[in-house]
Order: sequence, then C-alpha cells, then structure tokens
Amino acid sequence: MKNHSSPEVLRIAAMTPECRDERRIVGPNDFDPIVEVLLQDAAEITAKLDPIVRQEMKNNPEALAEWDEIMQEFYQEYPEHRPVEH
Repeated sequence: MKNHSSPEVLRIAAMTPECRDERRIVGPNDFDPIVEVLLQDAAEITAKLDPIVRQEMKNNPEALAEWDEIMQEFYQEYPEHRPVEH
C-alpha cells in the first residue's frame, strides 16, 4: 500500500495549481506544508553528508570540532537521522 503522505507525494501535490491557490500565506504565523517536506529533504541530505565531511576533516581537528558542534545541534533537532552505532 502506498503512503500518500510520503515526501514525494506531498511535494508533487503541493506543486499543483489547485494546491498553490489554496496555500494563502498571509501572516508571519502561517505555515506552508511544503516547507516541512523541504526541511526533511535537507535533513536527509545533511545526515548523508556528515560522514563524508568527517572523513575530509579528519586531519583538521579545529574544523572537525566545529563540524561536530554543528552536527550535535542537528541531531538534537532531527534525532531520527542520528547514525546507528555498531
């Protein structure tokens, strides 16, 4: 059974003219649902980049420490993307 709330389905649906017309963002507290889909996409990409960046920075302890600090905050916000330790 297909998940109709998957990011791919939401992304496609959000781009239809009917849906764009329904998304009237008028105030600072209004929320566009496509933003959540895009944030999840960005989180997935960031999680995939983490081991690559760590490998590239392994000989630069200062840069690696800065990256580690950034990623600790990232994993607090998106714990589902934290790598599984073996």
